[in-house]
This record gives sequence, C-alpha cells and structure tokens, in this order.
Amino acid sequence: MKETGLPTNPTLNSFARSVSSYFGSICLGSLLISPFETIRSFLNLLRPSNRKQRNGSMSTMIENFDESTSFLNRFALSHIAIYGKSFVEAGRDSWLLLRSRGVDLLLDADITNSTFTLACYASGLLTGLCGALWASQHEHIHISTVFILCFNVGYCINLVVLEFLSSAISTIFVCYAEEPEILSRNDPVIFSRIRELCSMSRGQLSSDY
Repeated sequence: MKETGLPTNPTLNSFARSVSSYFGSICLGSLLISPFETIRSFLNLLRPSNRKQRNGSMSTMIENFDESTSFLNRFALSHIAIYGKSFVEAGRDSWLLLRSRGVDLLLDADITNSTFTLACYASGLLTGLCGALWASQHEHIHISTVFILCFNVGYCINLVVLEFLSSAISTIFVCYAEEPEILSRNDPVIFSRIRELCSMSRGQLSSDY
C-alpha cells in the first residue's frame, strides 16, 4: 500500500484476478449479459420518448424488467476484476453505485454500443466486398459464399478489437462512480466531461417530468 492508502499496481492486480480465480465469474457474466442487453435495447425502442407518457402497461412491464435484471450489466465485469466479487454481487453493487452517483442517467444517452455495432457491420461489409471482388476474378467460385465468409471474418475481428474499448469505457464509469476525486486528479478532462453530462442528464430528467 502507498501512503495515500491506495494499493500498488491496481490495474495489474485486477488483471491477474480476472484471468485466474474469478475467470469463471467473468465468463458467466459475459455469457448472460449480451442476450439480456439485446432484449433491453429492443424494449427501449418500445418505450415512449416522453417520460410523461410512461404510465401504460407496456412501460410498466419494461421498467419491471429493467429493475429485475439490473444486475445483468457489463459494469459487473469491472467490479469483479477490481474487488473480486461474485457475478451477481458485483452486478448488484455496481448498479447501485452507478445510480447513487447519477451515472445511470448518463447511460441512457450512451451511444457507444450502437457506434461499435455500426462499426462492426461497416467492417464486415467492407471485408465482404473485398472478398466478393476477389471472387469475381476467378471462375468456379461462388461470390455470395465468399462475401458471407469475409463479412463474418471482418465483423468478428472488429468486434473483438472494439470489445477492449468497450471494457475500458465501462471501467471508467465504474471508477468515476467509486472515486470521482481520483479521476479528477488523474484526468481532469474526462472527469469534467462526465460530470457535465451527468448534470445535463439530471436536467433533462427534471424537464421530462
């Protein structure tokens, strides 16, 4: 421990924890989070944009689903690595932490996952077109088969690369909610921007009501 009370090499310790004793919890979380986030995104499309209109049975059902599955969130993976908790405990604690800091309001406007998904499709499409162009120069090669194969390769490779960025963003949110003062010292620009966006989200919430 340093004189400040902070552990030495917290990033290295979290990495070692995530690939050893808590690797199973992270694998389980990764398996469960993706389908539930997909369902949650689809249900959010059905949610009225104006909060004043969210009083119907559909809105109530969506809110109940969000509340009951709130522990299934990607921020739990960062909490597992940092604190060495089980997946369910980490999911619950991380979401309560984000809500206590108002970060959950900011997440409603987060377009990171949508941007990354679009980038994956664009990468797959570009790779597929390159493969189809190559296949068109050769006889007895099915262009559609090559296009589908190359599309999947480009999509998956880009998805793996962008997953690192997504994990880093999730970790920044968790660290900001846990110790905002430390983030303000280490990176004042990111701290000021997150605090500004959280304030804007609170203002937007108040105006909706």
